[in-house]
Amino acid sequence: MRLTPRIPLDVRVRSGASQIDLDLSALQVTALRVDVGASSGKVKLPQAAGTTAAVVKAGAADLEFTVPVETAARIHARGGLSSFQIDEQRFPRDGNYYVSADYARATNRIDLEIDSGVASVRVR
Repeated sequence: MRLTPRIPLDVRVRSGASQIDLDLSALQVTALRVDVGASSGKVKLPQAAGTTAAVVKAGAADLEFTVPVETAARIHARGGLSSFQIDEQRFPRDGNYYVSADYARATNRIDLEIDSGVASVRVR
């Protein structure tokens, strides 16, 4: 499926047992909701969409999120028996969040909320 990069988008993805591969890097995604069950996948987040609010709900999943180098992020990850690998060089821990040093003044930034059950989640 191809989407236009010319207008702001609200993207919602619901998936059960599947493999997803989303490249949103060139799109103006202002809101992203990903609900997955027993899935694996990769998601490239928007590069220049202003502020993107992303919410991820995952069951037994193996997920990888890529934040473009030009984009700042604030990440909140929580989960039962989940493992999180978050690039703390780019997103140092600040309390319950991982935050880019330039997040407060960045033109393009992502608020990423991850809530998972038994998942393996990587953010780079």
